[in-house]
Amino acid sequence: MIRPQLKDRFAPYAMLAVGVLVILARPLIRSGPIDAVAAFGWLAITMIVGVGLMAVGCLITARLLGTVFGEVGPAFLKLAAIFLFPTAVGSLLPPWWSSLVATALFFGLLLWLFDLEVYEAAVFALVMILIRWGIFAVIHSVPNLSRMI
Repeated sequence: MIRPQLKDRFAPYAMLAVGVLVILARPLIRSGPIDAVAAFGWLAITMIVGVGLMAVGCLITARLLGTVFGEVGPAFLKLAAIFLFPTAVGSLLPPWWSSLVATALFFGLLLWLFDLEVYEAAVFALVMILIRWGIFAVIHSVPNLSRMI
């Protein structure tokens, strides 16, 4: 009984806590509490948008492959952990290593938390890349929008 709880609740909560602490510690240490509060606001916005986009990616992957991501509540918790934890760990590393480690963590956490096959995780990752490219294309196709962001 503890094993499903580990993957559905304990591990995602722990990864979220560590991720938030790591991301907020840097501005707190470097610049003080005001920058940490601002970082928390940006973190909340990026978490909402990022997890929402990952949910869309889950729906597309489920439609394409018949993949099951589980119940909605635990799935959103896992997606939030997968979104935040690799980014936080990557922020502690030099730029080249951060991309490599964050990508490996993202893929590994998809496999572990959702019990996906490798090809299912690969399709999900490709769907997410296409979603990001689509957003990038929209931002850069609208005049002056890329300068406002």
